[in-house]
Amino acid sequence: MKEKLTPRQLTLIGSMLFGLFFGAGNLIFPLILGAKAGQNLPAALLGLLITAVGLVISCAGTFETMFPGKLSYPRWAMVFSGASLLISNFGLSRIIEFSAPLLYFLYPLAIVLILLGLLGRFFSHARPVYQ
Repeated sequence: MKEKLTPRQLTLIGSMLFGLFFGAGNLIFPLILGAKAGQNLPAALLGLLITAVGLVISCAGTFETMFPGKLSYPRWAMVFSGASLLISNFGLSRIIEFSAPLLYFLYPLAIVLILLGLLGRFFSHARPVYQ
């Protein structure tokens, strides 16, 4: 990578990757959940599609920009779709079992970084604050 990413770009990329790989609820729509949605099924499916498709296209676009010439946009989209497909095949309980300890570690860090990004104007986004 030739250019340095801003803290905002790092936050966006980190949250996209975090949601893509550890947001199993966004990638797996169990039949029982669809059955319980009842009359709200169209809204539930729309939310699922927006999240799942949005994450894939956002990650593909970001990685195409970050690594120009490596893979094209459609290829990045296929990579992230394939990764999502592989991860979802482990099953929801396995994904939660694996990701829960990691989430307990990463959530506080993510919250602090997001707050620092939002409140950065009060300390001029000084680098030592983020380190």
